[in-house]
Amino acid sequence: MVNSNNIKGASAAVYIPGQGLWNGVSGISSVGVPITPEMHFGIGSSAKLFIATVLAKLQEQGFLSLDDHLFQWLSSYPYIDSTATIRQLLSHESGFFCYILDNPSMTTDSIWADTTRFWTPDEILATIGPPHFTPGYGYYYSNTNYLLAGMIIEAATGKTWLQNLHDIIFDPLDMDSTFVGAFETPNGPVAHEWVNDSVEIVNSPMTSMFSLSGATGAIMSTVFEMIQWYRALFNGTIISGSSMNEILDIDPSSLYGLGICSGIVSENINDPDYFHSGLVLGYRSLMYYNIKTHTVLCFMANSEPADFSLVYNPLLDVLNNEYPKQQNDAGIVAIISPWQNSCSANVTPIVTLTNFGSDSLTTVNINYNIDAGLPLVFNWSGVLSTGKSVDVTLPAINATNGSHTFISYTSSPNGGIEGYTFNDTSRSQFIVNLSGGLFPPFSESFEGAVFPPTGWVKNSNAFFHWGQTSLASFNSNYSAVKCNYLDYNDGSFYDLDMPLIDISNTSNPTLFFDYAYTHYPGYYDTLHILISTDCGLSWQTLFYKGGDTLMTAPTTTDVFYPDANQWSHETIPLDSYTGDVLIRFRVIAGYGNNLYLDNVIIDQTIGISHVASNESGVSVYPNPATNMVNIEGLPPDSEFQIANVTGKILLTGKTEKAKNSINISHLPKGVYFLMTQKGAKKILKF
Repeated sequence: MVNSNNIKGASAAVYIPGQGLWNGVSGISSVGVPITPEMHFGIGSSAKLFIATVLAKLQEQGFLSLDDHLFQWLSSYPYIDSTATIRQLLSHESGFFCYILDNPSMTTDSIWADTTRFWTPDEILATIGPPHFTPGYGYYYSNTNYLLAGMIIEAATGKTWLQNLHDIIFDPLDMDSTFVGAFETPNGPVAHEWVNDSVEIVNSPMTSMFSLSGATGAIMSTVFEMIQWYRALFNGTIISGSSMNEILDIDPSSLYGLGICSGIVSENINDPDYFHSGLVLGYRSLMYYNIKTHTVLCFMANSEPADFSLVYNPLLDVLNNEYPKQQNDAGIVAIISPWQNSCSANVTPIVTLTNFGSDSLTTVNINYNIDAGLPLVFNWSGVLSTGKSVDVTLPAINATNGSHTFISYTSSPNGGIEGYTFNDTSRSQFIVNLSGGLFPPFSESFEGAVFPPTGWVKNSNAFFHWGQTSLASFNSNYSAVKCNYLDYNDGSFYDLDMPLIDISNTSNPTLFFDYAYTHYPGYYDTLHILISTDCGLSWQTLFYKGGDTLMTAPTTTDVFYPDANQWSHETIPLDSYTGDVLIRFRVIAGYGNNLYLDNVIIDQTIGISHVASNESGVSVYPNPATNMVNIEGLPPDSEFQIANVTGKILLTGKTEKAKNSINISHLPKGVYFLMTQKGAKKILKF
């Protein structure tokens, strides 16, 4: 890998539970000096997880809250919105200008002008420009976030962020081969930095570059101690379980948590894992944790290959796909059924069985149950070669009305003990409707604490599925999102089904919804909306758009986050259908970009637009509404009133910004009037 990818040197380590630690090195530190296992490398942005963990620990200790605003800890700075929170810094949701990525001359000119210069945070912040968006309205990777995070650590504790790293992580874990470049004296041999594979930096780590990196990525360490660090963190040694849950609260639109990523690192790997890569002048790194096997991998290089993935992907592929096979090893890898809304208590499960063992699989017990009940056992027999799969139909099982969890797993392959247990089990959610569908009006704006919402189901537990995000919405706080930007699974489809709705007594039934989408140039996704009147036995198309015809905004090479003007408001008549109906939102992935869904409503057409507006330029949406309505088109500090049909004033307020969300959840169903200086509007509340 070193020679074929034109890098100077590399060091790698892998820890596999039950098998131990492996280390390998290759290449040179400098001419005539080979890489050795104890050499230190810069880990770059892989250091961000250290800073996020320190802040999570300080929250545990009562020094601060991750939801504190910057103004509570720091002085004001140009282009820094002090209402941003610590959490938004750590998740890159602040929108702040990145002093490195947005200002390439910082690394191409400034650090070389004086390689001995030690940059201070104030000097760095003086170089930044305007933000990309308002905090909380998107994702943009910015090193400025972690520079500020380090400053907050110091303000909250009275100690440097470096001393906090030692107190909370380095010293308790005896990480005596880890130090922070430019801030500390090296405590071991350092692999020289090679820039563009030709310029050797003999005084590694270079002061100007590493002081510029600071809390964002100046840590240097060995592969052994990075393995030790990841094992300790994920084993619960450093922070509490609740803090770890906050670190791993991954937004499905960005796939980023607090200082860590989640996703599919390589196209040849099927399971999502946690990881972070790093780049600092002359060094590259990757830290990786396998969720199922608890395997840890660390890879470091002392030069900058054009495509770092070409270096680490072969290692990851071997680690995930070529681990030592056991003689007998089987697993249920997918639930084909049940997962959907059903109108029968009689459920016939269909599962996908895979032989992971080295021997052919001839017998295995397939265990399955509903809602953790007593497992039923199906004795499968046949001939399944190693690596092959087969769909197995299991005997029917009865389920009561409501939502359920189905679980299936293998045991006793070929009459023996399972080789590995991490690959045995799959589960799904499904719903049984024995009492008919819900009656309109029906509305869902994805504001609840659980996703999918009650009554909704997804067709699998695939990682790149529909999820809930707070970073984009047409109104209020959340929307549903399908992340296509990072989804390698071109052609895969992801279904999000609504609850069963009975429209038989609804005049002029109509489906309303808002969506936003654009694609990465040259890559296209599709939204297909279907309806079924026979509880999923057959489907008809209501809406089918993809690529350019689906776009609501210009193409972008960045992760797409829509603004208020980049939503399409769709109205689809359902007059041709009656009785109980199911509606399915299906995304067909094409590696394009994110698609957002909000304000799904089924109701009668009542002559009020889904987005009610008039020539005055004032808009009120969604309309009909359930919990929240938005007002746009009024100047800030404009007074408004909401009255019932008798004229009684029930709610008054003032606008604060261009788009204002008003909570009407406490109002009973009925017709109301929003009265403003630009006129009145009718609102239907249900």
